[in-house]
Amino acid sequence: MKPLTQVCLLSILVVSLLGCVRASTPRIVTPDATAKRLEEKIRNLLENAEHFELLTIDPNFEEGPKESNEFDSVFHDHPILGRSEVSEGDRARLVNSLYQGIAKNNGMHAMCFNPRHALVAATGEDRVELVICFECLSMNLYLNGKSLGSVQTERDPGRVFNEVAAKHNLKVDPGWKKAS
Repeated sequence: MKPLTQVCLLSILVVSLLGCVRASTPRIVTPDATAKRLEEKIRNLLENAEHFELLTIDPNFEEGPKESNEFDSVFHDHPILGRSEVSEGDRARLVNSLYQGIAKNNGMHAMCFNPRHALVAATGEDRVELVICFECLSMNLYLNGKSLGSVQTERDPGRVFNEVAAKHNLKVDPGWKKAS
C-alpha cells in the first residue's frame, strides 16, 4: 500500500473513532421555556458541575433545632433517605427530564410541598440545590445557600429520578407511588 493511501485510511479511522467517542458523551438539551424559567448560572452548574449528587428525602418536615451530629442526615429540613454521586450519563438523564418537566408545565402547581428528591451540583465555591416535589409540581431553588424561590415542573421526571435512585440503591419514600 502506498504511504499516501495509508495516511488517508489512518485519518479516516481516527475521525471515525472520534465520532464514536463524541456520540457516546451524554448531551443535555435546554428547551427555550426552561431557559426562560431557570437562570443561566443554575443551568450551568446543573450541566457542568464537578460534583453532582442525587438525594432522596422524606417529605415529612423535621421541625426544631438539629444536633450537629445529625446535620448530614437532614437536607433543607427534610430527613435524607439516601444520597449518591451519579455518572455523567445519569446526570444527563436527570437534567434532561427535569428540563422537559419545567418546559411542559403550564404554571399549574399544588399548594402542598412534599419533596422526595433533591439535586446538589457544585463547582468550587458555587453550589446549587434543588428540593423537588413532583407530586406538587414544584421545586425550591437555592444558590450558594440563598433561596431563589421556586419553579414549577411536571410529574413525568419523577419516574426518571426514581429509576436513577433505584440504580444507586437509594430508598424513595413509598408515598410517591400514590402520586405517580
